[in-house]
Amino acid sequence: MHEFAPAKVNLTLRVKGRRPDSYHELESLVAFADFGDELFFLPGEGQGIAVAGPVAHALRGPNLIEAAADDGWAPLADNGGFSETHALTSDSSAVDAGDPAGCKGGSDEPLELDQRGEPRSAGGRCDIGAHERQ
Repeated sequence: MHEFAPAKVNLTLRVKGRRPDSYHELESLVAFADFGDELFFLPGEGQGIAVAGPVAHALRGPNLIEAAADDGWAPLADNGGFSETHALTSDSSAVDAGDPAGCKGGSDEPLELDQRGEPRSAGGRCDIGAHERQ
């Protein structure tokens, strides 16, 4: 199977609040570009992800998709905090796979806590995802 996934540009994004099902109600305005990613899916044993293209060499370490496909995620559960999270197992590739420059958010602000309110790694690489393995 082959799918084209156009790039999406968030022109505005507002988190209006948390719903009773723990998801967040969002209000956004987006625009889709004429360029994006080509996704290919093949049936087979196990799972794997290959990244190819002119800038594929610039990707460092596991990305969010690789980490999500990794078997190192526990089922979605109440791990503390205001919403359910996927805890990381000790063999997850997402453990200590965050930016070597430190735990930072989308606006380059320091992230001191994970989604549950637990501290992110001090002085080291943080984990990828909402749940910092303690």
